[in-house]
Order: sequence, then C-alpha cells, then structure tokens
Amino acid sequence: MKILYVEQSERQFDHFKRNINANSKFKSNLKVFTTLLLANFILSPEQVNAEEMVESIVVTATRKAESILSVPIAIDTLSAGKIESFDVDTTNDLSSYFPGVEIRAVSSSEQAKAWIRGSGSIDFASNTNPTVGVYIDDVYLPNTFQHTAPIFDLERIEVLKGPQGTRYGRNVTGGLIKYVTAKPEDTFSGYFDLGVGSFNEIKSAGAITGPISETTNFRFAYKYVNDDGWASSRASEPKGDGFPGTLKNNSLNAENLLATRLLLDWNPSTLFNYELMIHSMRRRADGGTFQYVGIVDPVTYEPTCDPRSRIDCIDYLGYRDSDGVGERGDTSAGDHDFFGDANSDSYGLYGKLNYDFPAFSVKHIIAFDRFKRDSQYDADGGAYMLSNNYYKSNFKTASSEFQITSNAQDEFDWDLGLYISSDELSADNKY
Repeated sequence: MKILYVEQSERQFDHFKRNINANSKFKSNLKVFTTLLLANFILSPEQVNAEEMVESIVVTATRKAESILSVPIAIDTLSAGKIESFDVDTTNDLSSYFPGVEIRAVSSSEQAKAWIRGSGSIDFASNTNPTVGVYIDDVYLPNTFQHTAPIFDLERIEVLKGPQGTRYGRNVTGGLIKYVTAKPEDTFSGYFDLGVGSFNEIKSAGAITGPISETTNFRFAYKYVNDDGWASSRASEPKGDGFPGTLKNNSLNAENLLATRLLLDWNPSTLFNYELMIHSMRRRADGGTFQYVGIVDPVTYEPTCDPRSRIDCIDYLGYRDSDGVGERGDTSAGDHDFFGDANSDSYGLYGKLNYDFPAFSVKHIIAFDRFKRDSQYDADGGAYMLSNNYYKSNFKTASSEFQITSNAQDEFDWDLGLYISSDELSADNKY
C-alpha cells in the first residue's frame, strides 16, 4: 500500500498540543484526540487519490480488463507471487486463501467440488452440473473432473462470489473460480523449479517465453509430479492374514502426472490480436484408499456397534480393522484386497480473437476439450470384496462465444454476448 505524507509544521502541532494539556477537562480524551489529529496531519483525503493508495490490481471479472476498485462485484484475487509463496498446488488449496470458499474432495484426488458462500454440490456423478463454475481464462470447464487440473504458471486466480449468470451464463449460481494463465512475452525469459519430498516425491515446474517473429510470441509451461504414495497395505502374508485377495506390503495412493500448456499470441496490428492455447494432462495414480469402519457387534452380530467408542466392531464376514478408526485409527494403512486406479487424460484447444473498433471491441472464443477417466476403488476399505467400484467415462465438449463490449469511458457501458456449447458424455459405472 502506498501512503502519501503531507508535511506540517511540527512547531505549530506542539503548541496546539500544549494548549490541550492545559485544560484538565480534556485530559482523559487527550490520547484519542491527538491520535485522530495526527492522522489528519499525515493523511489528506483531498490530496490523496484512493486508487493511488492501493496497489493497482487488474481483473477481468466483467469480461474486460478493469481495476478491481471499479468492479461492482464481490471478488477476491491471488496474484502470481502469492500463488508461488503460498505453494498453491491444486484446487483443493484454495479454501485456505479465499474467505467463503470451500473445496470438497468427494472422489479422492480425481474430483473437487467448490462451494462459495454455502452454495455447492457434493454429487460425484460424471454428469453433475455444479453451482460454482470454473474457468481457464474465458473458457468454461463443464465437467467437475476437469476442475482438479494442476495449478501452474498462472498470472492470477480470481474468485467471483454470488450469482454471475448475466455475464457468464451456465452453472454459476454460487459464483465462479477463474484461472488466468501467464501470457507470452516479447523478450526471452523463463524459470525452472524442482522440489523433493517424503514418499520419494519429485515436483517440477517451469516455463519459457519469447518472440517467434515480430508479430508472434509464444509461451510453453509444464508441471510434473511423481510420488510413491503415502498409504500402504499392512498384510504380512502374500494373501493377507487368511483373507483372500489382500495385498502384501504395497504402497498405495501413488501419483504420476504431467501437464503441459502452449500459448501463441499473434499481434499483426494494434487493433487485432489472436491467442491460441493447446493444453494436455496425463495422470496415472492409485485409486483413493478408504478407512474401514465396522458396525457389527462381534457377540450379537447386530449392527449396533459404535466404532467411535469401541475397537472390536466387525463386518458381517468377521473382519475388523486392527488399528481401529477415528482418532485411534491409522488412515494410512489397511488390509486392501486390490490396487485401485485413478487414471485420466485430457487435452484441448482454445482460440480467442480480439478486434478493437473506436466505439466497441469484438471478441470470439472457440474451445474444444476432451477428458477420459478410468478408475476403480476398494470402496469398503477392508479385506473382502464387499464393495469395489469401477468408473469409466469419456467426455467431449465444444463451445463458441461472441462478445461485443463498449469502449466508452463514460457512465454507460454495455455488453452483448452469444454463447453456444455442446457436451457429450458416455459413462460405464459398476458397483
């Protein structure tokens, strides 16, 4: 925050303060009064522009670049520097930095559901329509499994709170989350990050940008993650302690991910601009592990055993988690009967045309996305095959959007828009 100081006569201020001290009637109020007076000497509202006192933040909440102070919307932002310093890695991390925003992982790391001001949905089906929209630049991501894409090489994150249907259309009753990617630059630059962690984790991210020609710039960015997983099967025998199918001493919840993004920015004139983005993501991971919870009394075989207060609860086949549940339980270990998978692939292409006329600007956005998922889970968390779930889905989407926005800097602004989209989903789920 920038603060402008106004010089005042220190001698005049001291003389005024002595006059106040001479009157005992005001002694009890002296501290408050002089503090307020000092504030008036330091800050002069008539001479300080409010926008100059706050670091300039430009957002696109109204579909055009504006100062955040001019936007009549409840909006929070996170800059590129804050994203890096806070180590914002996935959508799940946003809850810690945006008030009123909650992210619920309803299907392991594959799917994240956003809630804004209490508006959201926990339905984990592939065809779920959310009440909080997620955008990459100006492109809407309709499938909630796309919302867990890794966060990397961003200019900022914007969160718009409250209904945004007038400008953004579908599925934004609660608000929206917008990821604004870092743009190509006309000089060569780049960065490279590498990190290691527990469970043999390796993380790497980087970007390079620069000119291809006098009118075209590029930017390529990537993110790579690989780890062995934080969970394990504790069975001591190849088939477990007498339980069929139990895996022995295997790591679970491992992940291997590679995401890439290529951006091209063509500027043949000061009035015309075309942006092209090509992105891809490949994730190979273990299916999420579940903590087993038994509810059957081992004596009566009635479902009356409370696992929160007892450690001897079993299921109807006689299995009991040896370390219990709740605070007594070890959620990183269990007797699992098979390896789960959480595999997904996505790729897409976005194009955006901008043309500026004297009185208005025209924008055309076209997008194609493909997302494939193949997953299976040991849903019961125990040694028997009581509930093993399989999910397979293939999602395609295409959209086209026209925007016409006024350029006049007066009291009356106007926007016109047309949005067309087509979604196709095929799913095969087994329980």
